[in-house]
Amino acid sequence: MTTLHARLAALAAAQESLRGLRKRELDVLAGSLSGQRREVGDGWLVTARLDDVSPEELRPLAVAVLGRTPDVAPGAVVLATASSDKAQLVAAINATLLGRGQPARVLLGLAGKTVGGGAGGTGPIGTAGGRWAERVDAALTQAESAAVALLTRS
Repeated sequence: MTTLHARLAALAAAQESLRGLRKRELDVLAGSLSGQRREVGDGWLVTARLDDVSPEELRPLAVAVLGRTPDVAPGAVVLATASSDKAQLVAAINATLLGRGQPARVLLGLAGKTVGGGAGGTGPIGTAGGRWAERVDAALTQAESAAVALLTRS
């Protein structure tokens, strides 16, 4: 029984170490993505398809990218991922853009339908997903267009 407990403890320690490494990897990715923001209208936008990121990691990653960018100008982050059977998108907007009266989910309405699902969320974070993973690029383009429209609106 002692050997089993030791092996289970070693396994738990290894899993914790892997979680820490993945967290650092995603933190580096967030920094890289925030450096790729581009000026749009009177604000900025970051968009990316990230197939090496799980659907569960997408939302915190979008929030991390948003947290690394200036809040003075309106800004949005739209990220997408796809697996063999599902597409997932996340939109995050800063307080300045949210102040224009539109929640982040409006960026994803059409995109959600494109991937065979829908969009939801409240305030600064919106999500969309569906079963048609092969349409994720088209959905990301639609979400990007919606963000550009919102950022160029006076």
